[in-house]
Amino acid sequence: MSRNQVSSRRTFLKTASAAVIAGPVGLATAKEISKNDEIKWDREADVVVLGYGNAGSNAAIAAADAGSSVIILEKMPEGGGSVCVSSGGFVVPTNKDDYYAFQKALYELSRSEWDPEILRVFCEESLKLGDYVKSLDPQVTLAIYGHAGYQNLPGADCVNKISPRNVPGKKGGERLFGIFQRAVEKRNIPVLLNTPAQQLIRCGNEVAGVVALENGKPINVKARKAVVIATGGFQCNPELMKRYVFGNPMGYLGGPSHTGDGLLMAQSMGADLWHMNSVSAPLGIQVPGVKAGLALITRRPAFIWVDQDGKRFVNEKKLDYHCSWMAVNQFDAIKHRYPRIPCYMIMDKTYLEGAPLISSGGSGYAINKEGYIWSKDNKKEIESGVIIEAPT
Repeated sequence: MSRNQVSSRRTFLKTASAAVIAGPVGLATAKEISKNDEIKWDREADVVVLGYGNAGSNAAIAAADAGSSVIILEKMPEGGGSVCVSSGGFVVPTNKDDYYAFQKALYELSRSEWDPEILRVFCEESLKLGDYVKSLDPQVTLAIYGHAGYQNLPGADCVNKISPRNVPGKKGGERLFGIFQRAVEKRNIPVLLNTPAQQLIRCGNEVAGVVALENGKPINVKARKAVVIATGGFQCNPELMKRYVFGNPMGYLGGPSHTGDGLLMAQSMGADLWHMNSVSAPLGIQVPGVKAGLALITRRPAFIWVDQDGKRFVNEKKLDYHCSWMAVNQFDAIKHRYPRIPCYMIMDKTYLEGAPLISSGGSGYAINKEGYIWSKDNKKEIESGVIIEAPT
């Protein structure tokens, strides 16, 4: 049997100026200054970007190409965020109207907030993603590796999942972020690593800059035009997970830096948040001594999932990878528990001996950054108690 938890990845479309969400969950406060205040600015640029992952690197590239001076502040010792430990894919649809119909159906199916105008722009710009990536690195070749996960929805036939080839990097995520990283370096955009943003600096209703920690010391970074918050989600902030995500506990696939810092800073300026309960989560395994979870991609339906009472609860063949959490996110109102978190995978000896349960070529922080290698014969995981053997 394999003990499993749900691993989550978070994505967000935008933050919008509106009322602050009330509540006690670590709400950040902005540093207030007035136009007459004398404040020592340690660094400054037209645009200050918080976070050096997918969104941050491309925001910096766009700002630099538009003629602005840019500086990037990154919390971790290296850039990459979640994209660096992902499979490195992105969608390039063949038709914007079909893609709009597909995305609209997804939002309505999930009862999620969405904005028709923003979605229209998103679908139109998605058509250009392949050409955009090639413009950053003419050597790159793009390959189709998959299609829509929900084939029965309208417009699904237009979805092509693309990954970069013919560029440095062992895996897809490294190759994709490498394209962005080299583009940032080519534009001589300064990147301050190990420099987490702490507070926004506000002057009236405007963001004037940000307080960050550089080498453990506070610095004031002035933004002459804008601060771009691209710090990722909050999967590693237990309080925010409790507040926004139904069905705790969950593990996480991405890096430990995603603690919602930027979201809290946005709230300090009166920004509202949306898509806070949008979860993409496969079933995953938590290995002792490893911080992040490992996503489980099953080879064939030669096993069953059972809950804590030993009851089978799902059609294993039809379980979709990205929304597996929906199959386990059931609360037992009588016993006051989530009987399917954790759940158990029961298989026979032939399945166990066929190959490793987890591929070392997979995505996620545990494999790509923590360096966990699942044993080929699964024996290491039997010894650690992740897999439990029985004689029959």
